Amino acid sequence: MDDRIADIVRLANKNLPGLISIYRFGSWGTPYARADSDVDLAVLLQGAIGGAHLWEVAQDIARVIGKDVDLVDLLQTSTVMRMQVISTGKRLYCSDPVVCERFEDYVYVAYARLNEERRGILEDIKQRGTVYG
Repeated sequence: MDDRIADIVRLANKNLPGLISIYRFGSWGTPYARADSDVDLAVLLQGAIGGAHLWEVAQDIARVIGKDVDLVDLLQTSTVMRMQVISTGKRLYCSDPVVCERFEDYVYVAYARLNEERRGILEDIKQRGTVYG
């Protein structure tokens, strides 16, 4: 797996301008991984990147490591998804530890704020036992 991680970092650095960090999340690299598990990766970039380019990079990585790859841009995903990546995943690469840690702190704060804002909604769903009226 270490060789695959090195390949991921090398290809991401080569093809993703402004790469700050790479996270692995999902089952790959954990005791829960199966032979057919895909590789879920998230990247933090200095700026926006097009979805088509992100997909092409994912395909390049997949060809080299021999696994299907899902690649997520952390600047273009939801607070909930960011929290899942940061809290359950593993950082594989970081070009600037201060920026990485600030982003991770920001994600925790944003997620806490989101939960405060939707507390009433979640309690109502819990009481009714359904999301729909």
